[in-house]
Parts: sequence; C-alpha cells; structure tokens
Amino acid sequence: MMKIFVFSALLAVTLAVAPIKQESVQTLTGKALVDYVNSAQSDFITEHVDVSEEFMKSRGMNVKYAAAHSDEIRATEVNNVLPFIPPSFDSRTRWSNCTSMKMIRDQAQCGSCWAFSTAEVISDRICIATKGAQQPIISPTDILACCGRSCGDGCEGGYPIQAFRWWNSRGVVTGGDYRGAGCRPYPFAPCNSDDCPDDKTPTCSLSCQFGYSTAYAKDKRFG
Repeated sequence: MMKIFVFSALLAVTLAVAPIKQESVQTLTGKALVDYVNSAQSDFITEHVDVSEEFMKSRGMNVKYAAAHSDEIRATEVNNVLPFIPPSFDSRTRWSNCTSMKMIRDQAQCGSCWAFSTAEVISDRICIATKGAQQPIISPTDILACCGRSCGDGCEGGYPIQAFRWWNSRGVVTGGDYRGAGCRPYPFAPCNSDDCPDDKTPTCSLSCQFGYSTAYAKDKRFG
C-alpha cells in the first residue's frame, strides 16, 4: 500500500512540473511512466520493479483498515478550520537537523504501514520538540508486535490513532531498519520480487536485540 500511495504522489508532482499534455501522462504505465517521472524532474530517481498485481496486493494491509477509525472521524469533525497553507513546504529544509526527516523506510512484505507511519511521526516530533537535542529512531516493530488487538492485526493492518495511544500509555522503544541499530530493529529484509516470503507479525518481546546496551524498559519513549 505504501508504494501505491508514494507513486501516486510522484505522478501528481510530475504533472505539475513537466511540459507534457496531462491526457498523455495518464496513459503511461510501467517502465514508460517511470522513465517519464525520472526525465521530468531531478529531485529523486524512481526504479521500475517488474512484479505482478497479486504481489503488490499481498504487501498491503487488510482493506478494512483503509476506512478511518471512528475516533479519527470525530477528530476531523472537530478540527474543521484549516490554518493558512503555504504554496510550498519541505520538512527536510524546515527541520534540517532532524535525521528522521530524511529517512525512507521499507516495510517489506508486511502490511505495517500504520505502524511505520506512527513510528516515523513520533521520531520527527521528538526531534522537533527538543530542537534536535533528542533524535531517537522509533521502532515500528515494537508497535507492530506489542500493541496487539487494541491497535489492529499486526501485518494485516491497524490504526495509527490507536498506535499513538499506545505510545502515550505504554511507550515505544527505538529500532532502525533490518539488522539496524536501536532496541528493536525491523525483522524483515527488503524484497522486490514475486518470490518474496510472506512476513508474519513478529512476536512481542520485552527485550532488546543482542548487544544493545540499554534495557528494554529504560529505552521506552512516551508521548
């Protein structure tokens, strides 16, 4: 699911910057669309991965989690007055001292975008609030494995708003990408082919990876 959303955003950007008819762009698919995106701008490079539609669907979470949580709907109804929106904004520039702002993380074959998005927001907000003095990379694995039924179904999907509540009440430890740093790094290796193994929700563990010097309970960060 994350790749689909990102790719849609990239297409929207290219429509705005490239001198080509919109109806022509809308007919591009596969490698032709990737080549167009790369030629239309120089901010990033996209890569064509030849996989099936079934493979892409297998990477996403259960469709029932695509609908907003009831509490998210209520929050939207309350906050219906939008602030001034500038014509452009780049968080990487605004908070250039925050390492987490520049990270692009890989959820592999697990429908864990809800846990990743929450962990990434928490990492960013801690850095912003402390003006860069604290820059923990928060673990999506800890949320994914330990939040349980109160958040959702692990690799089958979940609700970010419940993950934020988990952070407030129970705290979340640090953890980078596959075989990375921190208390609980991500357990699944990146894979971009049709024969990738299915990733199952990891078991909740109240201990950090071997060699990490801080105890699990001491590593917790709270909202």
